[in-house]
Amino acid sequence: MRLLTNSNNINTLKLLIAGDLAGQKLEVFYVPPGRDARDTLPVLEVSSSRLFLPSAAALYLLQEGSWPGAGQQQEEELLELEGSHLYPLVVAAMASSVAGKQGPDPGIIGQIRAVMQLLESRLVQPSSSLTGGSLSLADLLVWCDLYPFLTDPRLKKELTAGLQHLPAWWDRLAAHKSFAAAAAKFGLGLEGCKSSAGSLYSP
Repeated sequence: MRLLTNSNNINTLKLLIAGDLAGQKLEVFYVPPGRDARDTLPVLEVSSSRLFLPSAAALYLLQEGSWPGAGQQQEEELLELEGSHLYPLVVAAMASSVAGKQGPDPGIIGQIRAVMQLLESRLVQPSSSLTGGSLSLADLLVWCDLYPFLTDPRLKKELTAGLQHLPAWWDRLAAHKSFAAAAAKFGLGLEGCKSSAGSLYSP
């Protein structure tokens, strides 16, 4: 399978982790946005099909590969929270960071923190999954959504103030082999990831 992407794209991070978890080999090609009508990146090319939706592409990789959790039932409520609330806020925050010289819009950051508080309430202990079971698609998606913010020391301090389990959950996954290997190829913080903001899939 071919993965067409630009650098430091958080949706590419999702697919690299999913591919590694599932033992799926991806041929990664770096292309500029807009080339050959590719305004949205990454694109996962599977036979004659192209997958643009990050969550669908990640799920495809996990289900087609050898990931032990591929058959588990995904928590629809949590995937809805990620796809309809957290991810759009992340895209908006990254776009506002590019547009403004003072960093991301504080109002959007406040909304991201509100979603993080909801996620905190789902974790009964730091070592658990967001779904309460083993590592899930939702864990992968949420972790990557938060990557630009929780690898930024200032934003991490602001967003995780008063939270206990969610920061520990994020740090635990950051040390996971598949997560750490993929993230090693990426920049840190909003500054390291915002260059790809314009090419992110927008719901």
